[in-house]
Amino acid sequence: MSNRTPPSVLTERKPTNPIAIEVLEVLQRGGYRSPSGRAVSVATEQAAAEQGTKLFTPELLRKLHETPSAPTRKSPFHVEVINATSGRSPECRA
Repeated sequence: MSNRTPPSVLTERKPTNPIAIEVLEVLQRGGYRSPSGRAVSVATEQAAAEQGTKLFTPELLRKLHETPSAPTRKSPFHVEVINATSGRSPECRA
């Protein structure tokens, strides 16, 4: 298993939930040991998830809002950003 450094976004907050701490440790190591002792790698899956992810920082979002854009087609999707942690998630909204 690799000893990867998690993105800084993951380390800016100090999680207090034991499960969240364990998940971040697994991501940092790139895997975990199953209860039977077998090494389980998540590095490939994590790399694929990171490859398809774009981080929109507050600065980038501010810049995007200030930049005029051409009209786009209507999208059936709605994006909402909520300042919450996994330990204190708001109720899901339908």
